Amino acid sequence: MKKKILIITGESSGDIHGAALSRYLTSFKPGLQIFGVGGTEMKKSGVHILQDNKEMAVVGVLEIFGKIRLLYKIFKKIEYEIVSGKYSALVLIDYPTFNMMLAWLASKHRLPVFYYIAPQIWVWGKSRLKLLSRMVNKMFVILPFEKEIYENAGMDVEFVGHPFIGEVKTALEKDKAYKKFGLDKSQKIIGILPGSRNQEIKTLLPVMLDSARKIKKKIPGSQFVLPLAKTVKNDEVSGPIKQSGLEIKVIDGFTYDVISISDLLMVASGSVTLEAAILKKPMIIVYKLHFISYILARLACHISTIGLVNIIAGKEVVPELQQRNATSENITSWVLKVLADEEYYERIKQELVEIEPLMGKKGAAQTTAKSIINYLYEEKSL
Repeated sequence: MKKKILIITGESSGDIHGAALSRYLTSFKPGLQIFGVGGTEMKKSGVHILQDNKEMAVVGVLEIFGKIRLLYKIFKKIEYEIVSGKYSALVLIDYPTFNMMLAWLASKHRLPVFYYIAPQIWVWGKSRLKLLSRMVNKMFVILPFEKEIYENAGMDVEFVGHPFIGEVKTALEKDKAYKKFGLDKSQKIIGILPGSRNQEIKTLLPVMLDSARKIKKKIPGSQFVLPLAKTVKNDEVSGPIKQSGLEIKVIDGFTYDVISISDLLMVASGSVTLEAAILKKPMIIVYKLHFISYILARLACHISTIGLVNIIAGKEVVPELQQRNATSENITSWVLKVLADEEYYERIKQELVEIEPLMGKKGAAQTTAKSIINYLYEEKSL
């Protein structure tokens, strides 16, 4: 009988990582069947999609309640699949709260559980780590310091490197990018990256646009460009941009090229900060949630910094503006400071150079797939 694997992702980034993992799994074992919760990328990789994840992305504790009915419906659907007994393993990708519930359910039914791109629950303290250690057969972590954390919790863990290594590349030469996007390379170019979730766009884009308006007054020749994430529709940004009265170049795709030709980025906290770090681009990180969600997060959180680039570096390499400090005045002040102080600007770039080597070797999905296949088929090597 052919083995079947169930893969669960909760948002667009997980869909991309799930697709890469699925391709390697089936290349190692062509007869393997993969089912899951995912999106277009996983579907293209041959996964049988049981549920599209496009409406599942959410940030913040309070914001989850707005989607509780949808998430409960999906959970019950996956519960039926797990209880059916037809799968050989459950593979979870990030999306912590939802996936931890599935891990508990799977362990209860003795279904092997693998966690690829481990949830950043080390932020919330040891209690969740102990809980996770009882439910997951093996963790595959992508941040260098996570291995020791999960090992100390008594878990079987492997550091596979970050999926971005070897994958973050520009598609265009810089001169061609300037021409394609209609930008003047002799003037300052500032990238606006408000996130890939609708909720982030609503919260962060207005304050970033207000900052752009203030920056434009101080640097009249400055240009602003916004690369559109795959999960964001043009009409989600066109309204706020039109209201701002600014000329903002909205680029569909080419995110890495936009980052590469920008002098500085205003960026949402998240994995994009690591993409920018790999491309050695100075940035201002902006983080903002609903007030109650933020208070709950800060009460539970055990670290003060939120930018992954700063967490990996172990210090504040780039400025972070959180919650009430994430104002257009503060963003503007930092943008002007970084751009005006050439020594400070170059120091940031040099410190960003040191980030990528800390992120491990390329091939995270391939390494993870090998380990899962070895576990399921008891093979010593592939």
